[in-house]
Amino acid sequence: MAKEKFVFHNSYIDYSGIDQGIRKSRNLTLDEVVKRCHGTISKKTLISYEQGQTDAKASNLMMLSYVLDTSIDALLKRKNTYSFGENHMITRYKLSADGRYEQQPKNENFVFDNNLKESKRLVAVDLMSDSLLLKMPMGTTLLVDMNLYVIDQIDNEGVYALLRDKNYYYPSVVKFTPTPRRKNSYTYLNRNMMPIIVTKDEIDTILIGTIKKAIKDF
Repeated sequence: MAKEKFVFHNSYIDYSGIDQGIRKSRNLTLDEVVKRCHGTISKKTLISYEQGQTDAKASNLMMLSYVLDTSIDALLKRKNTYSFGENHMITRYKLSADGRYEQQPKNENFVFDNNLKESKRLVAVDLMSDSLLLKMPMGTTLLVDMNLYVIDQIDNEGVYALLRDKNYYYPSVVKFTPTPRRKNSYTYLNRNMMPIIVTKDEIDTILIGTIKKAIKDF
């Protein structure tokens, strides 16, 4: 499996750690952030990120941006030189055949005059292999809503979603399937297309975001 890497786009910047002010503005302690990361990031690692002692890898940056409900640019203390807000920027990612995804070395973000309806924070993910589930070919761009509360958008009709299995990312279907005994029950398709029944906390652990749109030419 290829080593994971993160490519800074737009322009070169000196890495000086992630912005701890974002965490503090959310009134979150280090321990609370670590807990929300479900064990993928240790407290020691998070401290080293905030102090600029260790480079943050792509998967951890994406996890932290999700937990803190902010953009990766904001985490890396990059100044927003655009004339529009970060909620209208779509950062592009590449979803590889081995399930990893990395930011593309583009010189710009993709912009909509108006963001997609009921979407708060979008990223663009390119499929690097065909998706039988979505019936979409390699090269298709998925617009994924990474809103912190995106799980509340899932109902019994189901949604297409981007899920995480350790360091593997893949499109799936997630449905809200409550029963008399399990009122917060969800069902999703795993990587082998087998239905798995989990609790709300469990689906929240692996849910990256909901797929809002698939575009073949983006």
